[in-house]
Amino acid sequence: MEKNPEGDNKDGDILSVSKSVTKNDSMQTETSKNLVLVVKDFATEVAVQGASVYADGSYRGYTNSDGELYLYNIAIGDHTIKLIAAGYLDSDEDELANDTFTVSSSTSS
Repeated sequence: MEKNPEGDNKDGDILSVSKSVTKNDSMQTETSKNLVLVVKDFATEVAVQGASVYADGSYRGYTNSDGELYLYNIAIGDHTIKLIAAGYLDSDEDELANDTFTVSSSTSS
């Protein structure tokens, strides 16, 4: 078994991520949005607590007990994302196309 940068064993399980734009938020602008990311086990769809999230190469935090992480003032456009969690492949090492996300100017996700 390999070790990820956080020193945890990776056994081949895969993470998935979904995003949505937070609603009714006065802090959002025409050039940025506030998002909630939800990280789940790809096979079981169970929320993954403690997954480290990197957006555009910068550490943004880790997921809560519901697998959620709130990201604030994310610019409109395309972004890279990397997920790291104990017992899972890093998201940039799996076969899923889950390494990017797009924030649009519309209010839908």
